[in-house]
Amino acid sequence: MNNREENIDEELPFKGREFLDENYNLHRTTEELSRGGQGIVYKTEDDQLLLKLALLPDNLSADAQEKVLQAKRRRYHNVSLLPVPYGLHLAVPLASLQDEAGYVMEFLQDMEPLQALLDIRMTDDLRELPAWIAQTKNKYQRSKWAHYQRTGGLRRRLEILARTAEILGRLHAKGLVYGDLSPDNIYVSKQLGKNLSKDAGGREQRQNVWLIDADNLCFAMPGQHAEGFFTPGYGAPELVRGESGATFCTDSFSFAVAAFQTLTLQMPFAGRMLAEADDDWDVGEGVLSTEERAWRGELPWLDEPEDRSNADISEGQVLRPLLLAPGLQRLFQQAFGKVGRECPESRPALSVWARELARAADDVVHCEKCGTEYYGGNGLETTCPYCGHQQQAAYLFTAMARQIDGSYGGEPWRFRLPRQGGVLPYRLLQPCGTDEAEADGLSLRVEERHAFLSKEAAREVDVAYAGKVTNGRFHTLRARLDMGKLESGEKFYLWASGKVQRLVIGEKGAV
Repeated sequence: MNNREENIDEELPFKGREFLDENYNLHRTTEELSRGGQGIVYKTEDDQLLLKLALLPDNLSADAQEKVLQAKRRRYHNVSLLPVPYGLHLAVPLASLQDEAGYVMEFLQDMEPLQALLDIRMTDDLRELPAWIAQTKNKYQRSKWAHYQRTGGLRRRLEILARTAEILGRLHAKGLVYGDLSPDNIYVSKQLGKNLSKDAGGREQRQNVWLIDADNLCFAMPGQHAEGFFTPGYGAPELVRGESGATFCTDSFSFAVAAFQTLTLQMPFAGRMLAEADDDWDVGEGVLSTEERAWRGELPWLDEPEDRSNADISEGQVLRPLLLAPGLQRLFQQAFGKVGRECPESRPALSVWARELARAADDVVHCEKCGTEYYGGNGLETTCPYCGHQQQAAYLFTAMARQIDGSYGGEPWRFRLPRQGGVLPYRLLQPCGTDEAEADGLSLRVEERHAFLSKEAAREVDVAYAGKVTNGRFHTLRARLDMGKLESGEKFYLWASGKVQRLVIGEKGAV
């Protein structure tokens, strides 16, 4: 975290101390969880509670320190009064501390910061890795993609980011901004493949996400003289330049940086100009370094189509198109391109990010041969771009929304099911928030080679089915429907009517 005006002493000892909150509950700090320019977050002996302890400016008189202390206490108290949506995964202040500037907040066990997915550790351990990673000659690149694979791969990252965008989008709907987003204050489930719920297709869910350290939460504050906090590298250009306070647009930019880094293990402005810069140590007073210019939005981003002066020159650049679905590539261009840097209002809203990330996650295919994940595209048969293995899904569902002219089209939403069937998510049938999106919509089960379709959730959506057993006519789906023995290549249709109308085309594969 960084404040434009404060110079903070970061060495105040809080570990192992006891603190009394306003409700006379005693808390003892244990290990440090995270640290920033405004304070330190500690775990406590109660594994469901954290303490945020403020760091006060150094070299102040006792009276000045007391004024700062009281100001921070008022800020923490005011945050607790903000209209945060009920049930939102945001660790807001539960109680203020009595004798220190700090507060108590909720915390879930077995979680780690998103930063853990980004910290690359050099390794020679090649066990259980795809051949294309194990055979990579460059040790850093080999370690980088080994870390990517071992921390959940592509789909886990997309699910985490979709959930994060949903949390921020719900805050924005209340007029609130988070204010200082970075991978250090996004917390995700630590476990991989253990005690995790299944998603709509029977896959393990890894998207449990919480935002902590919410003391910068506030109503949107546009304007040059508004206060703004940011983490270096994640702050929006107008925030870094001191031209604005925290707004929906600054949150959107910070999220876009964190999302790009999470999906590609690269920073969006760390291209040729930064790699070849030699001014990080000898810049004169009042002269900006190349890195500082990047933070201020003065450099093109890695994939700027009209200016390749700061293009990516790393060996890993060839993999980036495989990690970013076309819809996500468009959003990153809107966020980081010249227009996005200079016109904050043109950046994608968090609700748009949530939708496109969920759409991308549903299109991910797990290679049966090498274990790498990739985007499946528009066919039943897919080819792994990493090892060349071809495989076919048992069922492919493609949803399209009704357009203004009455036709069905637009950006398709794809979802695949295995041979034994599974559950189709509600998000395939209707646009919705993440909580609803992860709910069950329809189930398709295979028993003695017959496919059975049934409606899982009592929601405000009507579903009709058309296929071989209905002679191609749409029949309202009321209970369990026997679809018969579906042949390879056979198509059937679902029509969903609720907030919007969607046509879902189902196709049976040869599996």
